[in-house]
Amino acid sequence: MVFGTVFITLILAVFTYGFYKIAKRAWEDGKPLDYKKDIKLTGKIVLITGANCGLGKATALDLAARGARVILACRNKEKAEIAAEEIKSATGNQDVSIVILDLSDLDSVKAAAENVIKTYDRLDVLINNAGIGLNDQETTKQGFDMIFGTNYLGHFLFTQLLLDLLKKSTPSRIINVSSTPLVAQDTANEKTNDDQKEDEQEEKTESPLKPVVDALTPEAEDISIINKSACVESFSAILDDKISESSPVNDDITVNPSTTIPEETSTANVDE
Repeated sequence: MVFGTVFITLILAVFTYGFYKIAKRAWEDGKPLDYKKDIKLTGKIVLITGANCGLGKATALDLAARGARVILACRNKEKAEIAAEEIKSATGNQDVSIVILDLSDLDSVKAAAENVIKTYDRLDVLINNAGIGLNDQETTKQGFDMIFGTNYLGHFLFTQLLLDLLKKSTPSRIINVSSTPLVAQDTANEKTNDDQKEDEQEEKTESPLKPVVDALTPEAEDISIINKSACVESFSAILDDKISESSPVNDDITVNPSTTIPEETSTANVDE
């Protein structure tokens, strides 16, 4: 009688514990992910262009709070230093540094890249975020249209110069950020050719980032390239095609204009 009672008690205990574990797992699976608390980037080195203000700064704040080593690549040294101190104070992460980068000046781009390569032995995430909007036909130091030189040539050269460092850090990420005003921008040819025919505009603006993709692939085979916003979907599509042509099966490459990888989320900003 006593043995039967003990046996039944043990069976009930086992079933109770089992139901408890099942219920606990179901509750945890259904609980929203607290990404700020649950996802850490400790030890990851992240460089963000234009990170001294706006959404670029917000990105730096978020990544620093996750434990990442954050590099603010900005044009204005004073603003960059202020932003770095504010991020350190807000997050408690003292591993926030700056590098001076003027994307409109290719000499500055080269110097900034050399500085990063000399200072760091790896680069896990490059967020190409900085950019400028409309201007009054200004030109860069090298004589290019200001928008074309800053938003296109500057970031292309900067990325190209850092490719070897990114390849050493695979699986690494290149995140290209843009915004809707891009669709309203003229092409480089149109900026310098007053008799440009309107019916040629669509053809020339259809895939303005194709040269970037051609130059970066297949060199960037082991680097995931993520592009945010609808206006860079053509870039993603071309990149996907290029990767498929050069490497039909490659699990290390991610091309998606609308979905980010949780460990390296990103937002946009305009560098001041």
